[in-house]
Amino acid sequence: MREWIKPEALEAFGRVIRELRKNLNLTQERLAEMCDRHPVFISELERGHRSPSLDTILRLSEALKVSPSDLMELAFPSDPERHELKKRIAALVAQQSTDDLKRLLAIVRAYIEVK
Repeated sequence: MREWIKPEALEAFGRVIRELRKNLNLTQERLAEMCDRHPVFISELERGHRSPSLDTILRLSEALKVSPSDLMELAFPSDPERHELKKRIAALVAQQSTDDLKRLLAIVRAYIEVK
């Protein structure tokens, strides 16, 4: 582990990965396969024992259906209330079908345009 990366930061990142993975009903093995990583690496990452590379962060964000920036914001929130809301929304959205996501997008766009 790189000394300049604080253990609590790796643990926070790992907790987010675990939570998002579980929200999508993925096993560590399936997530590892989707990211072209070893299941042991995913386990160590979730426990905060490994530091992800940029490539790994990009692969994880794609597999977990969140943007890399949202992944970082979930792990390292600048606004705790906003963080909690995004977490709850991400959990709900992750479970939706493509058709439902399209409908949700239309609703969100309509709401934002009316504001």
